[in-house]
Amino acid sequence: MRSTESIVEEYRKADLEKRLYLFLECPALRTKFTEIDQSDSAPNVRRIACCGRG
Repeated sequence: MRSTESIVEEYRKADLEKRLYLFLECPALRTKFTEIDQSDSAPNVRRIACCGRG
């Protein structure tokens, strides 16, 4: 069984297809994966709020 740290590191290095696979395969780590995705996004991109008003 792989450690949480190794799975998270694999996610960091993965392409979008592999990230999707890991996201679906490891539901307990989804919050961490989402944090990684948000930190990987461009800093100048404005995030849109759930209500659509940004």
